[in-house]
Amino acid sequence: MKLTQPIIQQRINAFKDRCRQEGLSLTHQRLAVYSRLAATLEHPTAEELYEGIHSEYPMVSLGTVYKTLETFEEHGFITKSRSTGERARYDANLEPHHHLVCKVCGRMEDILEEALGALIQRSQAPDKAVPGTGSSNPLNISKQVRPGFLVEEVRIDFRGICGPCRVKTKAGVKIR
Repeated sequence: MKLTQPIIQQRINAFKDRCRQEGLSLTHQRLAVYSRLAATLEHPTAEELYEGIHSEYPMVSLGTVYKTLETFEEHGFITKSRSTGERARYDANLEPHHHLVCKVCGRMEDILEEALGALIQRSQAPDKAVPGTGSSNPLNISKQVRPGFLVEEVRIDFRGICGPCRVKTKAGVKIR
């Protein structure tokens, strides 16, 4: 899936509506941070967001970006992801999706693989048979994988090396 202008605008309009519903002021800073997140499949860090916003909104500080992201997360407008030892990354895409994660630079981006999402969704619906498989649960995923643990969400991270890091590695540039 490609992130088109109508999809970006739909995310921003939904964000504005939710701010109004929750009585959260829609400031220029909040709109700038959210708009930047809504327009990317990547998951930027707070610092990356700040760098992208600061040239257009010089009055926005890094502290404001952090506080805004914290507020957005508290209200459920965005998600925060962090792999072990990596900086937090933020995402405005609240639809079920998976990630490509670079194990060199930590870059994370959405992968919207419909076939994978459909398979996982069907696997979590044991009351419906999957056509052609004779099974209602082709991945054998149980809603309760361990006693007392209820699976509410499945996210898959595909780990590897992103294009820019592969180019640097081939060019003999030592990275991390």
